Amino acid sequence: MKRMRNTLFSLYWWLQGLRVPELRRKQLLPVLGAVAAVAVAAYPVVIVAMPSGEPDRAEEHEHERTPFVLSDESTAALEALLEDQTRPGEPGVAMAVFGDGRLLYSGYRGLANLDHQIELSEGAVFYAAELSKQVTAVAAAVLIDRGKLALDDAAAKLLEDWPSWAEEVRVEHLLYHTAGLPDFIELIEVADLSIADPLRLEDYMEVVTTAGALNHEPGSRFEFSRSNYLALAAVVEEVDGRSLPRFAEEELFEPLGMENSLLNDDRRTIIANRVIGYRPRRGPAAPAPGSETGEFAVAHINTYQEYGAGGLYTTVEDWARWDRVYSANALELNNEVFEMLSSAGRTEGGGDIPYAFGLQLDRWNELEREGHDARFMGFRHDYRRFPAHGVSLLLLSNRDDIDAQELLERGSEIVLADRLEAWMRPYLGRFRSPELDTVYEFSAEGGRMYLERRRRQPQALSYDGEDRWRLGSWVFEFEGLEDERFTRLSLSTIRAFNVEFHRETGEAGGARAD
Repeated sequence: MKRMRNTLFSLYWWLQGLRVPELRRKQLLPVLGAVAAVAVAAYPVVIVAMPSGEPDRAEEHEHERTPFVLSDESTAALEALLEDQTRPGEPGVAMAVFGDGRLLYSGYRGLANLDHQIELSEGAVFYAAELSKQVTAVAAAVLIDRGKLALDDAAAKLLEDWPSWAEEVRVEHLLYHTAGLPDFIELIEVADLSIADPLRLEDYMEVVTTAGALNHEPGSRFEFSRSNYLALAAVVEEVDGRSLPRFAEEELFEPLGMENSLLNDDRRTIIANRVIGYRPRRGPAAPAPGSETGEFAVAHINTYQEYGAGGLYTTVEDWARWDRVYSANALELNNEVFEMLSSAGRTEGGGDIPYAFGLQLDRWNELEREGHDARFMGFRHDYRRFPAHGVSLLLLSNRDDIDAQELLERGSEIVLADRLEAWMRPYLGRFRSPELDTVYEFSAEGGRMYLERRRRQPQALSYDGEDRWRLGSWVFEFEGLEDERFTRLSLSTIRAFNVEFHRETGEAGGARAD
């Protein structure tokens, strides 16, 4: 039955893609309804002779990919990594690894609440900040799946008080950050308001709609703005009739089993096990951030009740269930809509946008990944999925002095070490420079590539794309790939340019030497 449903949705999306005038489209929709009626009547007969086609997306993930396994060595390395992130009496950090929605590892360090000296542990409820956009985007996807919303729907036709200066903005522009709406955080300051003011969604929307002009023509380019997801929240509410927090609870969190997650729209809400966000104190008399005597100030704003662009409170355990929305189609969306969740948007000119439904899209060490970072009210988070490998990592922190992206990438190196080291193999080995009369050796360990030189400790390099690696201001460009190994490289530094190195004859790359 679901195969037939997907076919009908394909017809629906084809019809939407015609971009015919709205009146013509309404005239054609009854035809589609008639086709659907015939298909339902004929389905029991046709299905007997129908060959098995493309499996449901959830089955595709469960049966075609070997489940990711986290080794004991990787778990120990993650524990060691976390141990260095906080000192006694300070706010902390949580890290988790998911294998297609299965919680493979979770670790906690530091305090959730400095007032009461409560440690971070399982069940700790973090403010999710920018990660909240995924909930808003998936709520829109559910409405698209049900035929109640379309990407090319105009915001002006859905929202009664939508301004005339933004009448060309469509739902897809909001989702992909191409609408050109000014960011509401900046607009609030201009309007002489404060994010600490207990505003409602309609108050935030009033701030946005009185901006007076777009930053650019809708669809022309990508420009991140929280206002897009504020407006998207308003669209969901107008189309569905329920508030977005209630919609999320009933249509997303409850079906997924996310018992400790909510979109908070009421500053008076008691949230059990709530984590408080902190920032280091500033000023000449303040100890250095991260020191044993470092002091922190509360950065969490209890009166902040915006949702759509933010508003989500969640736990590590609940996020494992959320991960299944993308990895296993846990909400059972039809295939076309499910694939839209992590597919790049496009500009009106046809260019790719590095953003999907609440997900940033990029490449890291030549691995495709998707996710989002977040920084607000003393919280620093990062979440990245590696779809080709069936693994995701989550970093949640309630201290503003942690580099969440760097820490998550270090965790990714540990978790994906085998894959990364296999990819690094062509670069590894000993290279000699006749000009300098010296040998540089490149090796790999723990998912990182290292440069080893005489009388120096191994130094980790970072990949810069297109066979380039960096070490501070040094740039190594590898060339001459033969028999799956690079045969030469050039080194550029501030003082020396294009110093040539050649692979030593007869040697092979390998793991890092002790």
